[in-house]
Amino acid sequence: IHILRQRTTEVEVKSYALTLMERTDSFGHSVAMLRQLEAEIRNSIAELGGNPQLEDIINALVVIYKNAPGPRQAS
Repeated sequence: IHILRQRTTEVEVKSYALTLMERTDSFGHSVAMLRQLEAEIRNSIAELGGNPQLEDIINALVVIYKNAPGPRQAS
């Protein structure tokens, strides 16, 4: 977290931060959380009778992480 607060322009520091995030599978866990929230939102929309405009917004947002891999499986 301290690295992210630095708002550095140094490539080496950014590269190190990315390495740490990949090593801890931060991206995979973020994708898993986004998928869980998407499911909850879609269920809420359906329970409230549906809303095509909201569904269109959700469909546009999921494009960002749709094909991203989820968390790695523990070995």
